Amino acid sequence: MRALLIVFVLSCSYSFSQNCVDSSLIDPNVMCPAVFMPVCGCDGNTYENACVAQSVGGVIDYTDGPCELDTCMIIPAGVDFGFCAMPLGWVTYGGECQMISGCSMIGSDGNDYSAYFFTNSYACNAMCLSDTTVVLPCIDTSLIDLNVQIPNIYQPVCGCDSVTYQNVSEAMYHHGIVAYVEGECPMNGIQSLNDSEIKAFPNPFSENLTIQLNGTRQHTIQLISLDGKIHITESSDFQETLLIDTKHVQVGTYILIVEDQELGSRFYSIFTK
Repeated sequence: MRALLIVFVLSCSYSFSQNCVDSSLIDPNVMCPAVFMPVCGCDGNTYENACVAQSVGGVIDYTDGPCELDTCMIIPAGVDFGFCAMPLGWVTYGGECQMISGCSMIGSDGNDYSAYFFTNSYACNAMCLSDTTVVLPCIDTSLIDLNVQIPNIYQPVCGCDSVTYQNVSEAMYHHGIVAYVEGECPMNGIQSLNDSEIKAFPNPFSENLTIQLNGTRQHTIQLISLDGKIHITESSDFQETLLIDTKHVQVGTYILIVEDQELGSRFYSIFTK
């Protein structure tokens, strides 16, 4: 009787997990707002906001507020995420919240640490360091006034939400940012391919991937799988259009990184085969 009960409980648990996540909702191309309004997914994971819960986790149900955790999830000492320059997010490491870069959220020990990452420092502090740190709200919606004319000058500030704004007025009156530092955010070292003049197609790709570059400068192209393995490294040799042979690439999800060697700019996008 006891054995039957254990099987029944496991069966119910498995059924609940299956009914909680709808993989058809997952879309890595969705640009969710960098706003920390945490929700607790029915899968037991905390997501930065409802958009992330749906497009990243595929959860179909959630409750407002973070999931209750007994301990903060901390990246173990010595774990790294590869030597790519792609910003992954904020994690608790070495007793503080830090911005981590790498190739993927799969650690050097083979474990998936995607649940440990936050989109900004405020979210990380609120979840992990609230017992020692006073965490102030990052966004005050009462400040937002879209009737305010934003001056057409570029004096960038990095908002507490880790987003770069054109100037203080845009940050405050159009986005409600209450704290910022002068200059661009560190994450601006790599930008979405959709925000550049570079075009890459088709997506999904099959036998070839075509990349149209912004000018005849030297570019480096890499195709990296989510486990951090580099499958393709190509140089444009000052061409404006590059045709990459992808016949040998296995079916899966990949990160395409295009680096402008002259300007030092990096762009990325998610591609599938």
